[in-house]
Amino acid sequence: MCVRGLALILLAPTGDAGLRWDAPDGCPDHAAAVAEITARAGDHAAAALQADVHVVREGPDAYVVRVELRGEVVGHRELRAGSCAEALTATAVVIAIAVSPPVDATASPAVPSVPDTPDAATTDATDPTIIDPAGTTTSATTTTTSAVPREIPSTPAPRRRRPALALAARGGLDVGTVPGVAPLLTATIGAVGARWHAAVGAVHRFAADVDAPESTDLGGRFRVTAAHLVAGPRFRWGAFELPLRVGVELGALAAVGTGALTPHPVRRLWTAALLGVAGAWAPHRRVALQLGVDAIVPLWRPRFVLGDTIDLATVGRAAVRAWLGVELRFSFDERPAPGKGIRGR
Repeated sequence: MCVRGLALILLAPTGDAGLRWDAPDGCPDHAAAVAEITARAGDHAAAALQADVHVVREGPDAYVVRVELRGEVVGHRELRAGSCAEALTATAVVIAIAVSPPVDATASPAVPSVPDTPDAATTDATDPTIIDPAGTTTSATTTTTSAVPREIPSTPAPRRRRPALALAARGGLDVGTVPGVAPLLTATIGAVGARWHAAVGAVHRFAADVDAPESTDLGGRFRVTAAHLVAGPRFRWGAFELPLRVGVELGALAAVGTGALTPHPVRRLWTAALLGVAGAWAPHRRVALQLGVDAIVPLWRPRFVLGDTIDLATVGRAAVRAWLGVELRFSFDERPAPGKGIRGR
């Protein structure tokens, strides 16, 4: 059996020995991990390696690798990588360093050169002649062994994640700001971190008609335009995300009478608090599809009167918005400075 085949058997995940490789779908399997680690650590890894490796996906381009060394070499390492391939390469380098065989202290030192003196002129230090009792002669050559340091193959260090720039557009329905249902459009620009999000933008509730009580000819048309600020934590499970939303809105609620001979448009201050939740699916690191619902609580509720006697509408105590959107993300990953890659002792 070849040495590499023996290494693969010894590193198989059986019992408490060898390599235990736990990685999500789409990452290299156990056989590929063993082959990569054995190739970098050498045949010595087959006898010395005992490790547990867990790869956790935190996002489309974010992986955390936890390496637990046990047995003769004990230690813990936590690495970050931008892909499964980088995670495996970084793991192989760390393990190769950890299980590198120590320098052989019993190796014979190099034989110093014999000085050119008259006493040494008759002595051959490199090829002495030995005479045994039988009268035969043999030639002996001194062999020296020196420890040659092994060069560990270099590997790109994992990237440090920076917040990504996020551009989003969302459309939906508003129910309850004033009586009736109206379409809604929101556009934002913000940032998305590993566990948080924040955005600022504009929200527009399109004009919708409200009929006056006990009248078929009179009514009003209402619309809302406001600045929009939202932030909150973001929970992730692979490509799926659950951002929580807390924010405020500040703008204007515009109204104009309908059916009257001389309608007079009016504007009132619009200010509201927002609390919501959304579900998101990010099939690619630059795109996320979102579906959410927000509860809107107006901080001031203006009342609108048509003419002098007709009570037309009052801003509701709360409103509900259901929306669907798409978010584009542009990440600016920071590459590590030279000389600050993975180190092992």
